[in-house]
Amino acid sequence: MAKKQVKSKSTKSKQKLNSNFESKTKINKTANFNKIIYLIPRVVSIIFILFISFILVISSFAEPGSIWLKLMGFIIHLIPSFILLAGLIIAWKNEKIGSYIFLGLCIVMTLFFHTYKKLGTFLIMSLPILIISGLFYLHYKLKN
Repeated sequence: MAKKQVKSKSTKSKQKLNSNFESKTKINKTANFNKIIYLIPRVVSIIFILFISFILVISSFAEPGSIWLKLMGFIIHLIPSFILLAGLIIAWKNEKIGSYIFLGLCIVMTLFFHTYKKLGTFLIMSLPILIISGLFYLHYKLKN
C-alpha cells in the first residue's frame, strides 16, 4: 500500500513538472512570436525607406547641371523618404494610427506616382507600403 502511494506521488509530481514545462514553453513561443510580429513591420519599413531613398537619390544625380542643382534635387528627392520616416516614427509608438498612416501613404504614393499604370511599378513602390500597413495593424490586433 505504501508503495502505491509513493508511486502515485512521484507520478503526480512528474505530471506537474511536465505541465509546468509545457506551459513555460508555450509562453516562450508566444513571446517569441510577439517579438517577431513587433519587429517585422519596423525592419521592413526601414529597409523600404532606404530602398526608396537610394532609388530616388540616384535619379537626382543622373540629371545634368551644377553641383548646387544636384544638391537641391537630392533634397527634393528625399522628401518621400522623410514622409515615410515620419510615418514610421508615429507607427513605432502607436501601431493602429501607424497602420492607417501607411495605408494613406500607400494610396497617395499610388496616385501621385501613378504606380497603378504598371504592375511592376506598383509591386515595387506601393505594395510594400500596403504590406507594412497590414503588419502594423496585425501587431496592434494581436497585442489587444
